[in-house]
Amino acid sequence: MKKVVIAFLCGIVISLSSVVIAANELNVTLFPSEFFYNGENKSLPSEYQVINYNGHVYVPIRYVAESMGGTVGFTASQDSKPNEITIDYKTKTKTKEFPYIDPDKKISIDLTGTNDTSRATYLIGQVQLNETTYEKNIFSFDIDITLKNGNKITTLHGFASDIGKGELKTFKLRSSDFFALTDIAKVDIKVIEIVEYKSE
Repeated sequence: MKKVVIAFLCGIVISLSSVVIAANELNVTLFPSEFFYNGENKSLPSEYQVINYNGHVYVPIRYVAESMGGTVGFTASQDSKPNEITIDYKTKTKTKEFPYIDPDKKISIDLTGTNDTSRATYLIGQVQLNETTYEKNIFSFDIDITLKNGNKITTLHGFASDIGKGELKTFKLRSSDFFALTDIAKVDIKVIEIVEYKSE
């Protein structure tokens, strides 16, 4: 039996049984499939299709990621750079609830790591949107950190875009201060603004 390799497809529109990309044409075959997540069957929405091309099966990445509690983002290429596809999800080691939440309970934050360079510390974490008016949002937030030695880190400013209620995004914020996660004693979060996200 010919080996079938599972791959991911994002941003390609299927028309009948062929896909056209720019001046190049790819002949593909529709590949009726069922999806099972930890043994639980989930029906594929009618707007999605699975295809087979050159012995590889391509599945809709947004459907797969969101069915697993993740969020998919897309940024169009600029200045000849490649398009950017982001996939954000909670890891198996994370609890259901994030440990830090703003006073109005609109967002929750988890800090997952730090990355030091000779000039800065980069704080890595995830932000989850808990309450919102819009289907898709863009918001900004501040993080104030107090270390165990009593020192306070300069306020960090972050934002997330194209995010709905219950969804999350990964962030990486630059700090001129140097610290590790184990140095943190207290984290305060403040939402600056939440507005509707409108794709161009």
